[in-house]
Amino acid sequence: MDTRLSAAALGPWPGLRVRATPRGASPIIGTVARVTADTLVLGGGIGNTTVLRISALDGLAVSRGSYRHVREGALIGALVGALIGGVLGGQAEETSSYYQGLNVFAGVLVGAAAGGVVGGVAGASVRTEVWSPLPIH
Repeated sequence: MDTRLSAAALGPWPGLRVRATPRGASPIIGTVARVTADTLVLGGGIGNTTVLRISALDGLAVSRGSYRHVREGALIGALVGALIGGVLGGQAEETSSYYQGLNVFAGVLVGAAAGGVVGGVAGASVRTEVWSPLPIH
């Protein structure tokens, strides 16, 4: 959908979070303070502004928000937890082979549940920002 909008519809507008890549330099992330025909001013705080010439930019992208990785973390945690739980359940000292299989099964269930919770919490702490490129030339 972004490719069908004109450059004016995409911005950058004051207040938008952008990632500007000057030629030969690393990207600069900031909030647009002011836009003129040939410059982009990023504001970071009181007295902390960066003025960039639009003609000197290799790339410009606008932030579309961010998301967390709860689902992926829970899935990975459940798989790892089930594997570890199954191994630990198989190590339990039981004389009957019937109980040995039951211990492995219980270890898989408990490990998957605990791993899923730990993985979900770890995934919630990881954020990924989504960027949409803007045409500048």
